[in-house]
Amino acid sequence: MERIKELAIAYYERATEEEKDTGRENFRRLDRNGDGKVCLLEFKKSVSSWLSSEKVFKQIDANGEGTLDFNDVLAIYNMKMTNLSLVCNGCDDALHVHQT
Repeated sequence: MERIKELAIAYYERATEEEKDTGRENFRRLDRNGDGKVCLLEFKKSVSSWLSSEKVFKQIDANGEGTLDFNDVLAIYNMKMTNLSLVCNGCDDALHVHQT
């Protein structure tokens, strides 16, 4: 997951202002209370039902803090844009992304 985040951050740093605005808006949409973090409840209320499982949230929250930060959300958006999924289409279980 860390490599996916690194790629998402690199893409964001080189993005146009319009693309950066979209990234910030995606984060604001998930961060419903505006505290700069996305908790599990906010996540579940804001994403598609197939993505809203606690297993997926924990996979994205690799540091185990119980919240997602801006870079975590960038990774989600990047995965969406590249059709990389954290969820098995067959069983809706969380997939594990291993670093090499």
